[in-house]
Amino acid sequence: MTTNTGGSWTNITNDLPDVPADSFVKDATTGYLYVGTDVGVFISTNGGSNWLPFGTGLPSAPVLNIKTFINGSIRLLRAGTYGRGVWSIALASAAPTLSTSSLTMVTIPNVPQTQSITYTNTTAASVTINSISLSGANAANFSTGGNCGSTLAANTSCIIDVIFSPTAVNTSYNATLTIADSGSGSPRLVTLNGTSTDVTIVVSRPVRQRFDNSISIFITAGTTAIFDMTVGPVFSGNGASGNLPAATFDCTGAPAGATCSIIPGALQLGDTAGTTQVTLQTTRAVRSERLNTKNMKVVGTQRGSYNLNVIMHIGGYSKTVIIPVVVQ
Repeated sequence: MTTNTGGSWTNITNDLPDVPADSFVKDATTGYLYVGTDVGVFISTNGGSNWLPFGTGLPSAPVLNIKTFINGSIRLLRAGTYGRGVWSIALASAAPTLSTSSLTMVTIPNVPQTQSITYTNTTAASVTINSISLSGANAANFSTGGNCGSTLAANTSCIIDVIFSPTAVNTSYNATLTIADSGSGSPRLVTLNGTSTDVTIVVSRPVRQRFDNSISIFITAGTTAIFDMTVGPVFSGNGASGNLPAATFDCTGAPAGATCSIIPGALQLGDTAGTTQVTLQTTRAVRSERLNTKNMKVVGTQRGSYNLNVIMHIGGYSKTVIIPVVVQ
């Protein structure tokens, strides 16, 4: 190799295989050297002191011509081989890369949300991942997982999972994920922004019932009332989405002689609201039973004021809506 237009030359073959070298190029951005040989392409990241086979998928064939193609973020090595065509492969970079530098996460309390970051070793050699850590005011509300070990081979990737676990509704959480490795530019930082939200539940009164000026729903014993219930959305307008466990529902507080049911009994919530129906079915005593004063037997739904409790469960999160009902 020469650095003075041929005034002097330095032997940089070192641990290259003992085969003809047919073409050579230098990446002006990283300074990495590429050589096309009769058995494929080799790369040096240290000025020719050491060489490694480059690329996956390139044939073990004579590479007669290699060129770099760089246009903005597009960085390619193009190799012309003897009898096998032209090949194109991403140039090696000086440091591993991350698929994102920030995460925005939204979920509800006690229902963790997971998002993933792809960590790619685009360098020409294996890298050592020294640590993956969390810091910041709300670091305790985030945790990490995934399949990244202590080393990562060249041209391979691994996944870093970030799990957000809020504890209170309508609260913002912030932290920083730090990846320390042996690559240039370490450490690598990812900003974590988490928001805990609530689930809205809106119950529509049945139009055929009497309301007066009361917030209670009036129903005559022996009839049925059906309430439409709109639930969610959870993520709409929050800049993020994710998968939640299905929302399930319970109904308690129905008076004696009445039943409360919810159909469908489960909804999958997310970016859009879901709709279900609450049905309160009451019963009326027959005349002979209502006039039977000897045994004082209570039969059917009795008049009075009651509270129906509709309880929604999503994972470890629950919310109760109270529906006041007056039986006449």
